Amino acid sequence: PRSTRAHYTSHHSTTTTSTRMSKALVYRRLYRSLLKASKPFSDSSPNATVLSCLLHRTGIDDELDLEQLAAIKNKKVDDTKIYEKHKGGRPLQEARDLSRSYADSEDDAALRDSSLAEEEPKRVLLRRLLREVIAGSNSGVQQMQCPKRVKKDALPNVIMREFRCSEHPFNLETRQQVGFLALRELNKKLARLELLEHDTGLLDKEGVQLRNQQQAAKMVSPLPREPKEYLKPGSFLLAHPLLTGYFRRTVICILDHTDRCPKSDGGTYGLIVNRIGVSPQTGKNQTLKNVLRQVPPPLLESFGECAVRDGGPVHMSLQMIHSSQEDNVAGGTVLQILTKDEESNAALHSDRSIYYQGDMLQAAEAVKSGALDRDDVCFYAGASCWELRQLESEIERGFWIPCRGPPEIALTGMCEHNDHQQPRPKADLWLSMMCAMGQDEANLAHLLLNDDFVENG
Repeated sequence: PRSTRAHYTSHHSTTTTSTRMSKALVYRRLYRSLLKASKPFSDSSPNATVLSCLLHRTGIDDELDLEQLAAIKNKKVDDTKIYEKHKGGRPLQEARDLSRSYADSEDDAALRDSSLAEEEPKRVLLRRLLREVIAGSNSGVQQMQCPKRVKKDALPNVIMREFRCSEHPFNLETRQQVGFLALRELNKKLARLELLEHDTGLLDKEGVQLRNQQQAAKMVSPLPREPKEYLKPGSFLLAHPLLTGYFRRTVICILDHTDRCPKSDGGTYGLIVNRIGVSPQTGKNQTLKNVLRQVPPPLLESFGECAVRDGGPVHMSLQMIHSSQEDNVAGGTVLQILTKDEESNAALHSDRSIYYQGDMLQAAEAVKSGALDRDDVCFYAGASCWELRQLESEIERGFWIPCRGPPEIALTGMCEHNDHQQPRPKADLWLSMMCAMGQDEANLAHLLLNDDFVENG
């Protein structure tokens, strides 16, 4: 009996030691695999910044199978009802994005005390680490990365710290689960980039550089991300390539910005300049005679068949932008261009000035008399408006890329390219202006141009 107990104790001790060694070996291999998978996201990789931007789309809908995802894509089922079966009860479109903050005041204590504590610990930890990689810290606000703002050593640094940390608020089992989940997500990003590279020709480096140069809009360049630099009439906002929803791939021209004063709470006002309004009933382009219930005869005669653009989600009265080469026959406020030396000059690159607002009846009479061309006038229904400091917050989180450009863009919804381009650039204002932001920004825009996000996570 004593020898039996001794043999059992020895065997149990050997098994325990073997199990610990096995776990340690798995842990070390996981660590090495994560470091290897993170290398393409580092400075040595030619597409490191593009890959890092794709980290924003890291999901937690692992329990949903591919058939369910296909059904959701084809609108055969309600994604909210499917996801209600899973922890958290959040809609699938929110569940996909681990970088999304479910509460603006979210912090470590709130994570433990709020409803997020009901989620699996691995989800909470992965979201926290992902936010740190994207934003630079747990308290950072950036949610979408632009290539120029990517910190290329952030991912490997976080991996090394997590594996070397001796005291951690999460247990070893949870951290190991997060490690395997992170490894799977990194490999998915690599596979996705490889697939998109073949589809978009991103592997041909010289060809890509030439394509980006040909597509880039003339006289368009980035603005510093300081509010005093971009909160000016005449500046433009480009939707981040990863931005979804109403503002997806939009270009907005800022027309006015005011600070808080006794007569106003302040805010920013602008218009989407690259979207034609479409009637929800007919699916056809909106015209002025269809937008206004009662159209004054002069307006109907001069502009009744003119297309009306969708300026934004905020309901406002009909707005007008027009140009004039000599006398301003319709009034309004001149739209300025922001030059690189930070001086504002009207019509710097053109022989005509661009105005917003003004008297529509005077414009109609000018068209009738021949003093104004009908093509020199455009109309907008709706506007894009932000409360004071709201736009600054969205830009800080990475949703918008501020830039400067010719004011004619707000009138025509188009831009100029370098002459004699073969093949001809795509007639896509958003893509052309993104290509003017830099090579990596152009690559990211081309990469996601025809990409509808249906990846499982």
